[in-house]
Amino acid sequence: MVVHEPREAPKAPPNAAAGLIDACDARPTDHVTIAGCENLELLIDFFRHGFTDAGCQADRGPHDGDRPSDVLVVPRVASDLALLHVVTRLGGDLRPGGMLVLRDDRPLAAGQRRQLLNLLAQRGFVPIDRVASFLASGGILRARKIVKSAEVLAA
Repeated sequence: MVVHEPREAPKAPPNAAAGLIDACDARPTDHVTIAGCENLELLIDFFRHGFTDAGCQADRGPHDGDRPSDVLVVPRVASDLALLHVVTRLGGDLRPGGMLVLRDDRPLAAGQRRQLLNLLAQRGFVPIDRVASFLASGGILRARKIVKSAEVLAA
């Protein structure tokens, strides 16, 4: 009879969800909104990391309550227009000083990435990290909401 030693389970490789969660720099009690309805795995990962107030929110449809979000996560950017829609719709529910964390791996030229940053600035978001590496390679961008959107200020 052969006796096998119990093996340690292999560690899962780092994934995109872990990178997004780490980038949020949030406390488990923060209210986290994940943009889009097809992010169940990411939502479950937030719960596994101890978050108690996280949820997915469609960029169309009813808002999830009166409490503003502390963090808005955009797990994937399909286009500038889609990002503009998400930031306009869900970014309004983000408290001033709240964190926007977006993942954009689209192959964009530096000029197009700068346009994306300008779009965010027009909506009251300022990047909090150096953006040179983001401009060159895409990835995760973090920004703070500093003011209400330009449309609200102009009204």
